[in-house]
Amino acid sequence: MKKNIIVINKMDVQLLHEYCNDNKDAISKSVMCGCCFCCEIYNSQQVCEYVDNNTCALCPKCGIDSVLPDINCQVTIPLLVIMHKFWFNNHNQYK
Repeated sequence: MKKNIIVINKMDVQLLHEYCNDNKDAISKSVMCGCCFCCEIYNSQQVCEYVDNNTCALCPKCGIDSVLPDINCQVTIPLLVIMHKFWFNNHNQYK
């Protein structure tokens, strides 16, 4: 059985993280979203709170402003785990 392997580099992680900011419009056009902090995936309609002048989404599960909409990428748990490790852990393997 094949395993799905995600190949991602530092530039990809940094680029994807930009979609977690000023993302209200992108979320309105998305079906699913994921949180780079709690690594939960949920329907974009569950996002209802925003910060930064009402432009940056808060995760409906954990309340952190690290919501990644699926409009620019496929949001998966393995991707969210990679994003979490890069941005929230001190184990930055991409340095």
